[in-house]
Order: sequence, then C-alpha cells, then structure tokens
Amino acid sequence: MRIKSEELPDPAFHREQLNMWLDEITNQSPVAGEILRRLISELFKIFPDCPPYTWRFRITKYRSSVFRVHYRPTGRDNDFLIVGSKRLIVLHKFFNEEFRDLFPIRKDFYGQGNGAKIDFSQLGENELIRYLEAIKTMATGSPDWYIRLNKPD
Repeated sequence: MRIKSEELPDPAFHREQLNMWLDEITNQSPVAGEILRRLISELFKIFPDCPPYTWRFRITKYRSSVFRVHYRPTGRDNDFLIVGSKRLIVLHKFFNEEFRDLFPIRKDFYGQGNGAKIDFSQLGENELIRYLEAIKTMATGSPDWYIRLNKPD
C-alpha cells in the first residue's frame, strides 16, 4: 500500500520540517550534516525558497526535500530532484544521460528516477560542484519546464 505524503501548503511547515531533518542528520553525523546543509543552500540558489511551489518537504515512509520545476504545457509543478539523507534522485523525465556517472540506475529506487546513494560525509568540494552543475543543467534543459521564481498569483 502506498503511503501518501503528509504535506501542508504552509511555507513555515516545509521550512520547519527541513530544519528539523537537517538537525537530525547533523546530530547523527556532523560532517555529513554540514555538507548536506551546504548542498541545500546551494540548491536554493537554483530553486528559489518558495515552498511548496519551488520545493517542498515530503514525509512518507522516508523524509526528504523535493525540488520542483513548473511544466509549461500542463501548468503544473512537477517534482524534479529528491534529496534524501543518503541519496539524490533526479526523476526520469528530467534526466540527462550526460550525467549517468553521477546518477547511476539503482534497482532499489523502484523506477522513480536515476539516483545515487551518497555518503555526504565523503562528498568533496569537486563532487559537490559537479552535482550542482548537473542539477542546474538538467533543471534548465528544456523550454517545456522552468524553475519558478515565486509562487503563482
């Protein structure tokens, strides 16, 4: 049975959940927590901080932050990137084969997307920059989708 995500439209809910999650990871592994905080802050330079439109915090069996793009033909927001405590997943429809080495196919992601298991405590500066460049390239790679700059009117 699929577990439905708990989600509220209130931006404060998403920010609070994200901060609690980052604190929890930092308590478990200070180095991994700091690198994950840096990754999230760099992602906020690509995806503006406007929850739940440009990103949201999803709580299902797992907790994760989900970054979103707007799909022009349907006028809907689509999940693009899932950042979990030990993985990054780019959903298939946005994936660029050029970044296969960063996001290898893993059967344990159940077909949701191309993902990489990452030990954030081992992620160096060069790898972080490569992931961020790949994410930005994929997120801006089609005229059909775009990153919202703010919430809809």
